Amino acid sequence: MELTANQRTALHLDSISRSVGLNPFCSVYREALEKHAEHKGVVLPDGYVGSTFCPQCGWVVVGGVTSRTRLVAAPGSGAGRVLERRCLRCSSVSKSELADAHRNDEPSADAGQQRAATMSEGQRAKERAKKRKRNTLAGLLDKKERDGGKKSKTLDLMDFMK
Repeated sequence: MELTANQRTALHLDSISRSVGLNPFCSVYREALEKHAEHKGVVLPDGYVGSTFCPQCGWVVVGGVTSRTRLVAAPGSGAGRVLERRCLRCSSVSKSELADAHRNDEPSADAGQQRAATMSEGQRAKERAKKRKRNTLAGLLDKKERDGGKKSKTLDLMDFMK
């Protein structure tokens, strides 16, 4: 499928924004996009943030401007979520499933963050202190002492310093 000038420019603008890492709502970002679009002869709609293509009509579906996006539960499993995007030009709906990070019921990567959200400030301070101590020489020596002087799996600093 041959891309139109509008689609090529939208892709180019998106790649610039991702590589530079600017906030799409930043005025500097917006100004740079407008200048680039003007140079390419493309008029950006108000509120341009990013784009994808409508699979039905090939039109650039711009997030929040020429599309409506909503999350719906995945049919059946309930584990995943479906991103539903409706093109306002041809009214077709494109859906893409958002895979969960861990579908096999392993603890998720966000478990630590969830636990931190439920802890009080005092508990968080204690956790941070534990981590700091664990990473110091005294912490490693304490661990060796607790293990009864056995070789632990951690680096044996006394042997290392000889």
